[in-house]
Amino acid sequence: MIRTLAIITVVGFFLSIGCLIASFAIAGGPFYIDDDFRFHGGGWTADRTDGHSKPTISINID
Repeated sequence: MIRTLAIITVVGFFLSIGCLIASFAIAGGPFYIDDDFRFHGGGWTADRTDGHSKPTISINID
């Protein structure tokens, strides 16, 4: 009985870690998975802007 509970606990722990890694990869965490299922590291701020950029509008008056 205790051995069965220990096995369930260990399997559940590794499944939770796997799900956490998959959710970060899908949601764009600090790493991503390419088309060949290889992990690549990245940073939290790699694809973000500083929030101070303003759109540029050009108007031509003839």
